[in-house]
Formats: sequence, C-alpha cells, structure tokens
Amino acid sequence: MYGSLYQNVYPLKNSAYKVTTIFCVKRILLGFTTAYLNGFVLASIYVYGFTSLFSIGWFLNERPMVSKLMNFMENINELAIYISCYFMFLFTEWIPDVEMRYNLGFIYLPALLSIIAANFACVIYDMLKPLFFKIKRVKSKYDK
Repeated sequence: MYGSLYQNVYPLKNSAYKVTTIFCVKRILLGFTTAYLNGFVLASIYVYGFTSLFSIGWFLNERPMVSKLMNFMENINELAIYISCYFMFLFTEWIPDVEMRYNLGFIYLPALLSIIAANFACVIYDMLKPLFFKIKRVKSKYDK
C-alpha cells in the first residue's frame, strides 16, 4: 500500500513518517555533495560522515523498523557508509605513499565484505524464519 519507502517500517510508531523524510533528505544531500562538491574532499567527507552518524544515532534511538533484525540491518548499512567515508579519505592524494594506500585496501576489503556477508546472513535468516516456524508447527501437530 505504501510502497518501498515504508517497507519494514513499523507504521504505528510516531517516527514512521520521519524515516522516509530522513532517507530522502539524506540521499539528496549525498547526491548534491557527489555532484557539486566533488572537488572539495574535506567537505564531502564531512557530509558523508555526519549524515551516516546522524542516521546511526537516529535509528539507535528511535528503532522505527518492524523487527530488531531490520533495525540491525539499517545500522550495519549506515556503518558501511561511515567506514567507506573514512577509507575515501585514506584513498585520496592526502596519503602520498601509493603502497600504503594499496595496503589499506587489504583492511578495507575484509571490512566491506564482512558487512556484505552480514547483510546476506540477515536476509537468509529473515527468509528461512517462517519456514522453520512452519516446520515446527507441523512437527508439533504430528507429535500429538
């Protein structure tokens, strides 16, 4: 009924309408920063970092999603953006040693892959949870 902007948002919470507003404003701000402030690295890092910090803090405080798992996924995705913000700074010309930047990639890659793996694990868990409940219900029906 509401579309994908309200997917997994608990509609009876007062913060439900704020989720979409914050999401859209944040995306517009990030898009504007990417398009128009790409020459100003420090300003871009500030915008990316503080929007992620604001989102993490807001989601930890309000918990607007329908389950703990969805709140966890939102926070871990914002954490991925925040980590990427720091590594964006480290991959610029401000670190003059190319070999050091190359080696920092070996730190960034496992961090990013672990966040992707956590997202896949959460999605698979969310998909299989109803199946396990149904199997448990059928098993308890036959055990009687």
